[in-house]
Amino acid sequence: MTMLKMTTEVTGEGTGNKQVGYDVPTAVVQLASLWRAKSPLAKRAAALPRSTGQCVEATRFGIEVLTAVGVEAKPLPCSLMVFNLAAQIELQQDRLIGEWPDEAWSAGVAANPTPKGKPWDAHLVIEWKADSGHTGILDLDLARYSRPMKKMAVYPVPVVSDAGEIKFTQKFKDGTLAIWTPERALTSFKAGDTWWIKPRRKDVAAVVARLDDARLTGVESQPAAA
Repeated sequence: MTMLKMTTEVTGEGTGNKQVGYDVPTAVVQLASLWRAKSPLAKRAAALPRSTGQCVEATRFGIEVLTAVGVEAKPLPCSLMVFNLAAQIELQQDRLIGEWPDEAWSAGVAANPTPKGKPWDAHLVIEWKADSGHTGILDLDLARYSRPMKKMAVYPVPVVSDAGEIKFTQKFKDGTLAIWTPERALTSFKAGDTWWIKPRRKDVAAVVARLDDARLTGVESQPAAA
């Protein structure tokens, strides 16, 4: 399995705001780039109603692709919050959402315990593992939380965390911040057809074939955690 070296900035007490390098499976970077290019599968997942679980279908498909090329990958239930720059300023000032100005905006999904027989109520991403042993995530459904009119743009990129699985954070080019908090106990996504209907082999094979395109390993894919 080939790897790409990526860096993330680690901040906080005792870290000295240092840059830390990580090995990320090349296929993870390539899949993120392909999904951002609006592949037919990405478009189909984005067109699904929220209740059917776009994130579940996208994650299921992504896991099939990565597994096919030898990357260890599994589903990770989580909460997700996305904030534009104006909202981050309000959070730093400890202001309540009701006091935020119009330009401050956030979006996301708060994971809730889902009783048996009830709809899936959380977010699902791919958790991948590198040869070095560290893990990261890839959220193929992230673009759905973009709000261009609110200066909030997000898209799939590999994300790593220096703090284990406590949370994953990603700062994007326009300053938008995304935060994923793992919720491993929430497994009700496995109860629905969206998870158990296996993607068609020809669809998986078509995407696997596209992963050989060297253009899919550009620097745009490199994460820079907040």
